[in-house]
Amino acid sequence: MSRLTYRLVTNDKELEAAFAIRREVFVEEQGISESEEWDGRDMDALHVVAKDGQRVVGTARVLFLTENQAKVERMAILKPF
Repeated sequence: MSRLTYRLVTNDKELEAAFAIRREVFVEEQGISESEEWDGRDMDALHVVAKDGQRVVGTARVLFLTENQAKVERMAILKPF
């Protein structure tokens, strides 16, 4: 395992990988319902990915609640990491 890096999502490929991790961790592993996980707010948020080399292994989203308030949500990382 190499050193993890973190970055804002900048393309559809990274966003799709982030969503796949959320599905694996929250829906499949933890049994969260699809409707709860996919709450319709993803396009209003910033998304961050953690990468091991070129592979996306973790994610989080930052949802801005007001002009001066944000909430870090949907943090997930693959089990091996």
